[in-house]
Amino acid sequence: MALPFKQIVDADSQADHGRPRSVRPGSVWSVPPWVSTRCYALGTPSARAMITNARWWTSILLVDASAELWNLLPSRFTLGDIAAVLRSIGIEINDTDSRTEVVAFLESLHSEGLLRSEEAGNPEPDHRAAKAAFDGGAVLNSIEADFFDWLVDRGLLPTAMIELTYRCNQRCVHCFNPGAAHAPGKQPRRNGSDLGTEDIHGLLRQLAESGVFVLTFSGGEPSLRPDLVPILQEARRLGFPFDVYTNGQLSADCLREICALWPRTVGISLYSSVAEIHDATTGVKGSFQRALDSVRLVAGAGVRATVKCPLMRHTVFGYKKLLELCDELNALPQIDFHITAGMDGDPACTVHQILDEQALKSVMSDPHLGMHVGPEVPNFGRRPRALDGPVCGAGRYSLSIAPDGTVYPCNGLPLNLGNIRFSSLAEIRGGTALAAWRSVTLADFDECGLYAHCAYCNHCPGMAMAEKGDLLAASKTCCVTARARMNLSEEVRTAQAATIAALPGFGRDSSIRMPVTSTQAPEPCNSICDPRRLSPEQFAERIARIHEEGNTRRKKKIPQSGSPAAENIKEADVERRDRFREFGR
Repeated sequence: MALPFKQIVDADSQADHGRPRSVRPGSVWSVPPWVSTRCYALGTPSARAMITNARWWTSILLVDASAELWNLLPSRFTLGDIAAVLRSIGIEINDTDSRTEVVAFLESLHSEGLLRSEEAGNPEPDHRAAKAAFDGGAVLNSIEADFFDWLVDRGLLPTAMIELTYRCNQRCVHCFNPGAAHAPGKQPRRNGSDLGTEDIHGLLRQLAESGVFVLTFSGGEPSLRPDLVPILQEARRLGFPFDVYTNGQLSADCLREICALWPRTVGISLYSSVAEIHDATTGVKGSFQRALDSVRLVAGAGVRATVKCPLMRHTVFGYKKLLELCDELNALPQIDFHITAGMDGDPACTVHQILDEQALKSVMSDPHLGMHVGPEVPNFGRRPRALDGPVCGAGRYSLSIAPDGTVYPCNGLPLNLGNIRFSSLAEIRGGTALAAWRSVTLADFDECGLYAHCAYCNHCPGMAMAEKGDLLAASKTCCVTARARMNLSEEVRTAQAATIAALPGFGRDSSIRMPVTSTQAPEPCNSICDPRRLSPEQFAERIARIHEEGNTRRKKKIPQSGSPAAENIKEADVERRDRFREFGR
């Protein structure tokens, strides 16, 4: 919600013609602890203040004069204090109009829960309404998406993920950390030397200088670091709103300390509404109850709790029961069905991937899920894919920092960009490897964009890297999902959606319909994916060669009718024809 200072003041002044009734000259105001702010371009006409209200689960964007005034607010103040602050920068509020303007601005902040009044009543958050808005996603996502575009246009980095450790106290069957799921009692092979506390504090300062708005702290299990809370406190001191991802096995005391810092979200892994299925998935008896208790604690503290649940062959039959459990807990479900192969190229965990098109279409038919395909979805789920456009937001809108300091475009895309132990973040962001990755377009891939189902693909080069050791290859997982979306879209478009017969008990069947321990033989391990084997210089050279000569593997393929490539060729032909006509050729 954008709150331009002058516009809000004008609207309130016209309605009230005087001082708002809850503000008096001696009223004491304060910025509550659940508010985080990152300010940009102060002192210019483009000033921005992005504010996160972790108690109300909202984000507010202030622009121009609003951002400037918000940045000047002390943590506790009266109207007289504000007058003195403004006077110090040459703004007087002695006259009635200017005083009314400032007071109305404070009222608008108060109504959004961004200020507390020690004399006036303070509004309470409506989490049910916030949850509905979050589920709809339109307003909140548009605010952040537009703001992130604004940051990227100015060479800034909107988000970053910090993986604090690869150590974990669970052995989930679908984990992509090498060795984690397939050797009970053994630590993941990806373990290395974790960054120290001071190293991470220094990294946080560099991220602040890079313009990062929101941080995500993840693992492994981040609570296995004894310095987790001090790290979060430093992030809070720097003004970062942050998310924390955990498996929910941490102590209640540690979780209370985290909640007291008002994270934007605490994401907790919960794989089923049935304890036996969840525990079999994590490999730890009793993990379901501990995760459930963690969700209740977070939600009870007023912090937004999200349930992270990738659907698998053995859990998909009961996913609706999990949604009902989330609603009961006042938690927000984050449902997905992409299972990534191990980051060392070991595909063993992908045996749990849902490949049955009937099951995929049944899930996609559910309007309560983010991957929904229906008549209300723009173009029935078909997405415009420009061949010369960026493939995903990795490296542009986000970076991921591994526990040992290695920087990747995304935690699922192990393309080594450098290490903060040896280079500054600014040097890494200006390096040849990241520049090469940012220059990659859909037309550089071996075959992506050449088939009709590519228009329905949520393309993930990291999955291709994990599956085939080549981020320019086509991901089997993405292709299967895209074909299911395309076929469902056609059925919905031709008014045959009613014929999509869900499997018996689908969505509400709490029994284990598929074994948790699969007997399916995985494909051979693809060790090329190992980040330690990747050379940033060789990758940059390969991309430069493709841009100069073209992708030889792609040249051998013919674009399929209805594919993004065919549509782009058609548009190019039209432009060429019109250009020829213009010059009379």
